[in-house]
Amino acid sequence: MKRQLNTSILWKGSDAWICALILIALKLGIKGWLRIWARTSRDICMWLNSRGFQVGYLIFQEVLPLLVVFCFSRARSIRQFLNEVGAAKRLTRVGWYASWIAIALGLLGVYAVTQRLAPMDYAYRRFSYNGDWSRWFFIVYGVVLVPFCEETVMRGFLYPAFRRGYGKGVSTLLVLGVGTVFHWSRMSDSLPAFMCIGLLMLLLCVVREQTGSLWDCILGHAVYNATGLMSWPFYVIPVVLLWPLVGIRKKEL
Repeated sequence: MKRQLNTSILWKGSDAWICALILIALKLGIKGWLRIWARTSRDICMWLNSRGFQVGYLIFQEVLPLLVVFCFSRARSIRQFLNEVGAAKRLTRVGWYASWIAIALGLLGVYAVTQRLAPMDYAYRRFSYNGDWSRWFFIVYGVVLVPFCEETVMRGFLYPAFRRGYGKGVSTLLVLGVGTVFHWSRMSDSLPAFMCIGLLMLLLCVVREQTGSLWDCILGHAVYNATGLMSWPFYVIPVVLLWPLVGIRKKEL
């Protein structure tokens, strides 16, 4: 029997609208302010482009939306917040299958880059061609931090909140719209990048609706990002090893 999404009793559609607008305003505002600041002097421009600042900025831009969502959640504790976003529900077979679809989408993206149909991601190019800690930082950032933070915000909070006031289709489109704004610099590079990222976001919304588990979405997002690193152990091995943790029961299907 298919498990339906239990929308949060704490949130409603207006919460999602206000939070989404604040997140978009923060992202665009901070990015615009940094561009203006970079033009004030050459030294500041060089500092803003240094690896040290870029590391801090990458972490900041993932953690800040998570903190904003936590404040909007009206949760009395971190535990209640995690329960509301679906982190208390285990991985399911649906999420496991969806992860292999995410890998296929990731491989399509890699193929587009190798065929010069899409440019290589700037952050990947900046951090992955160094033999020091930079590459390992980017692996942890892309495979662990980004999936957890983004999925908690998008599929953990925004989707259930929109779902309280709208149907599945409208809620999915709204979350895809917010996600497109957040990933516009990458999605606007080429049509293949737009399609791969858009299909991934659509897939993860469907998974969230069907299973109610945030971890299913995190796993799919993580293996998609890991595929882009073009290091096969980082996406095949975790998916295989996580299979015993699914713990399928017939009533969950």
